[in-house]
Amino acid sequence: MRTVLLVTLLLCLASGTVRSDDGPTTRIPLPHPVLPERDWYGVYQGRRKVGWACLELRLEGEGEAARYVSRSRVDAVLTGLGQRLHFALDATDVFRGAPPFELLASREERRDGDVLRTTRLDRQEDGRYGVE
Repeated sequence: MRTVLLVTLLLCLASGTVRSDDGPTTRIPLPHPVLPERDWYGVYQGRRKVGWACLELRLEGEGEAARYVSRSRVDAVLTGLGQRLHFALDATDVFRGAPPFELLASREERRDGDVLRTTRLDRQEDGRYGVE
């Protein structure tokens, strides 16, 4: 049970973070352009491999149309209390390609067994975000 909670927490953290705006934001300079990156990880329950995770970052387009695309995918079959659950996550975040790298869109699709949850977030012209 502890392992299932730990994996769930890890997946929640991988899909997004929340922070408070208590003070000015400090931005760490990024090397520009960021080279495409793709990292693969195993997902383990105890000592047994139960799935995989892939984290990607790439730059698409040039000039004003440039966008950083961050994608996280996780696929695992978890076992607990004698039951098996297939869990899949596919999350994509799109950021402007120039500072301050604003979030433009976010898509997340989670499948827990037979249940599919989809969340979409898009930046509107007025700077606010529409959530679907």
